[in-house]
Amino acid sequence: VYDASPVICWTDATDTVRCNWSIFGQGYQNDNGFFPLSGEDYGLGSYELYRSGFVTRDTGIMVEKTWLAPYDGYGECKFLIQRLKIYAVDNYTHYGLTFAEIVDWDIPSDSASRNRSGFDAGLKLMYQQGSEYDDDPQECMDNSDRFGGIALLEILEISGADTTRIVDPYGAFSASNSRWVYPAGGIVPAEFDSLMTARSGYVVSDSVDTDLFSVVTYLNNYTLNPSDTIVIVTLAATSNSGFNNFKSSVTAGSEWYCNNVSSDSCGNNTCSTICGDVDYDGSLTVTDVAYGLQYLYFGAPEPYCLEYADTDGHEMFSMMDIAVLLQVLFNGGTAECPPTQPAYGEVGTNSIFLHTFESSYPSDEYFAPGDSTYTVHVHLTTDRSLYAVSLPFSIRIGDEIPQIESVSLSAGNYNTDYVTTIVDDANGIVCISGFIPDDSITPGTQEIATIELSAPTQDSAWRPILVTWHSLPPGQNGRNTHYPFVVEPSGASWRPSIYRLPCIQPLRGDVDYKGDGNNIADLVYMVDYMFNGGTLPRCFEEADVALDTTMQLDISDLVYLVDYMFNGGPPLPPCPPE
Repeated sequence: VYDASPVICWTDATDTVRCNWSIFGQGYQNDNGFFPLSGEDYGLGSYELYRSGFVTRDTGIMVEKTWLAPYDGYGECKFLIQRLKIYAVDNYTHYGLTFAEIVDWDIPSDSASRNRSGFDAGLKLMYQQGSEYDDDPQECMDNSDRFGGIALLEILEISGADTTRIVDPYGAFSASNSRWVYPAGGIVPAEFDSLMTARSGYVVSDSVDTDLFSVVTYLNNYTLNPSDTIVIVTLAATSNSGFNNFKSSVTAGSEWYCNNVSSDSCGNNTCSTICGDVDYDGSLTVTDVAYGLQYLYFGAPEPYCLEYADTDGHEMFSMMDIAVLLQVLFNGGTAECPPTQPAYGEVGTNSIFLHTFESSYPSDEYFAPGDSTYTVHVHLTTDRSLYAVSLPFSIRIGDEIPQIESVSLSAGNYNTDYVTTIVDDANGIVCISGFIPDDSITPGTQEIATIELSAPTQDSAWRPILVTWHSLPPGQNGRNTHYPFVVEPSGASWRPSIYRLPCIQPLRGDVDYKGDGNNIADLVYMVDYMFNGGTLPRCFEEADVALDTTMQLDISDLVYLVDYMFNGGPPLPPCPPE
């Protein structure tokens, strides 16, 4: 292969044809070149993977490109599998798109690059052949036995839960470099787009023994919606032992793809169907755990098929998925994708909990009058050993969102190489998440981080510092889940609680915790919390006026308080002991 690239073409609002590719010297510094984002190589047991990502120059369409190749041992292994995953990243609908692949084969011949071309419609194959036109006694073989080509395996149109499979390309053709490349020093967008549109089906160049390129046009005049994903799987194969062996390489590559990557005999799914098969090798073993750790902490590529790696059903791959795998591998059972049961168990409020103070002295959890900054010491208390935690929470100073100035992990209690934080400093949100593989967190209380806060306003009153669990959007960070959990070394996982100080104002119905009796402000506070995502009440026991022991505010509490305040309803229950 001399050069090759995916191609995306469209006509913009000014009726100008735009094409993006990376070929013939037209890279990211050229007006037609894709912008590269990343590239990484990784070994996966029986085969190797290379993944790269790039976007169109208007940053509207993302292309994730993955090459897969088996290690020695699978026939002659003269093939590679390419998977393109294409989707919009700008939340707009893109119209009139053409998706293609261009390959400039220079199959060895009696000259450096003179080739012939052909196709096999049954294999969805467009190929080039070495030219043999000189009787050269010094040559090592007949160059007409040399072949290289690309074959379409499948196209998947994914829209939400619906997947449509396409097995035939819009078109495939070969063409002369001297006609389409040399004159302008590269391909010209308007000419090339017209060429792809005009040549539906399979078309072979009438030029022989010349420098050629080949194109497979996957889709033409295509509409890509913001919620759509296109997956295009092709195969590149070569042979230097004749046309029949070349076709055998194509067939072997197709079989390998169907047996190792796709499912349903190359049916409607390109994923392994084994839930938890993170490294998609067709089995569920400890190597799936190892690959998951490599991805989360050491830069390995994202699991190839998230659908069957997402064992906890939260639209991302995180530590919780590894926790589920450990339970399955070492404690028995099976993983479900998506799960029908919660991936974690519930523990008592005094078993595993997060808190922001060392003792139970209330002033340790208060912002003092006139203070502008404060250091919160985040502690974790557990009655069992833990080796993984994910703790997403938000912090409030009274009713205000503080500015988070810094978060420092307490390195003395675990290896911080495996622990990470994400911080939304403007909204008072922190997530501490990671594995502790060397020394698990032991039973007891330990500081895990310190957080420097600044208050948006100063106040003359003492204001409580409130910590509550906060849901992060799925996929915000691959290492973190968007809900709290902890994992024991055995693989058992649990949802911890946040410890709250006992209520110290004996007044049932004091929802806003101001000690000024029951008034309209308490109703406003309750409605804001229940329906508008407002601040958590400081004391649930005092806010739980319906006394239904759920420790949750619901419509029954609101109705009870309104009835008491305005309709002479039943009296409020007595306040619980201090």
